[in-house]
Amino acid sequence: MNKKQESNCACCQVVDFSKDGFKHLMRHAVFEREAKIDIYKTNLILNFKPNEDEYPEFARINAMLVEADRVIVTQKQTKRLINELIEAQGIGLFVDRACLGLKQKKRIAPLSYVWGEIELMPLGGTYRHSTNWIMLNKVKLDLRSGEKTMAVTFCDSQTCYLLPTSPQMYFENKKNCRYIYEKEHQVIGEVLNVFNLNKTIEIYEKFCQTEFNKDDTPIAALKQSARKLLTDSILKMLFNEEEITEMLFADVMNGISSRYDKLNS
Repeated sequence: MNKKQESNCACCQVVDFSKDGFKHLMRHAVFEREAKIDIYKTNLILNFKPNEDEYPEFARINAMLVEADRVIVTQKQTKRLINELIEAQGIGLFVDRACLGLKQKKRIAPLSYVWGEIELMPLGGTYRHSTNWIMLNKVKLDLRSGEKTMAVTFCDSQTCYLLPTSPQMYFENKKNCRYIYEKEHQVIGEVLNVFNLNKTIEIYEKFCQTEFNKDDTPIAALKQSARKLLTDSILKMLFNEEEITEMLFADVMNGISSRYDKLNS
């Protein structure tokens, strides 16, 4: 770390994960069996398996969630934590996955998840599933501190975290993440500009044409119709198609589901 970087971290408490960073955070850790990522509070999602002899009260821990004022450990794996967050977002994650180009055969690994102002970025970059993640939108300062280390501070914290991750990969992932963010907001803006109250008639008509199962509720059916209409609009914007056929819609949605909906080992 150079002098400028040292001065930026001089007033902060430093947590070095390549040394005793996990041990330091474990002093304040609380266990939550059903822990979840809080998009407003969580700064880091880290793969962590403590020594059971050293921490007998935290047996079979797999992950650590780092917030500004607390540390959570859980038996859930980081993959499960991310997947639960993805499943809770619904259509919110659709646009950024489509923006990357479904027509490309090459898989993008690993993939950042962006919706609204949230930018969840992988700290790894060579596998489909990154085990460590960072809330990029909450980062105040990120600097290269070594060949394999990044120094990061967050907007809501006075702590400087030294993360054992490749700076080159970090900044490449950051570039991709910001591209998704800009593209997503551009597409959503275009959709909102052309979306009007008359679309509710289309939603109602699609609803009336829908064949319902006995377990379907009217509200669920209306939501499905609205989601289909919004998805159609987004697809037209992305692929410059005049009309979205059922076959194209199904093909695109299946492609998204198989490639991006869940993190696979």
